[in-house]
Amino acid sequence: MSNAVGENHAKRKLAAGELVLCMGVNQMRTPNVAMIAAACGFDAIYIDLEHNPTSLEAAASICVAALGIGLTPIARVSSRDAHDATRILDCGAQGVMVPHVSTVAEAKAVVESCRYPPQGHRSASGSGPRQAYETTARAARAHGKSMGVGGVREDLEFQTWLLQLGMRYLTGGSDVGYILSAGRADVKRLREVRL
Repeated sequence: MSNAVGENHAKRKLAAGELVLCMGVNQMRTPNVAMIAAACGFDAIYIDLEHNPTSLEAAASICVAALGIGLTPIARVSSRDAHDATRILDCGAQGVMVPHVSTVAEAKAVVESCRYPPQGHRSASGSGPRQAYETTARAARAHGKSMGVGGVREDLEFQTWLLQLGMRYLTGGSDVGYILSAGRADVKRLREVRL
């Protein structure tokens, strides 16, 4: 992609083994929250659409603001319905966290709905902010390089499968915190998979 707006800076840093800091947004609904996150040194902004009344329009505004200043916008959608994930991706999110995914089959369905053919079956929506308004064909070719889909589940095999699909990071906000702080024997193994 010729425009730096389309680059997923957080994904690039993770691939290089660098630390990525992500600011979670729950009750802040204006685009200036992206500038606040950047000013505080964050690499990404995580917009929670499941646990609060933030609208798609407010989330889209935050995503566009984040893209314009080099932050990676990531959104937690409210369900595993493909409609939820693809709409926020069309609005500018460069990654989605999909809740309520319990099986590999459900995870595959989510991933396939978020990826363009031949890796998935997402329909082309035309140009938009995530593609820096480039042509749809060019954006679809670059899509796999810039988008991330993540999910949270305690199962090491499940998380390994996500990584094998090319998911370079797993987002999860408090869910990951709950899993990692539960005093479980596999915490070290979960951390290894997530890196």
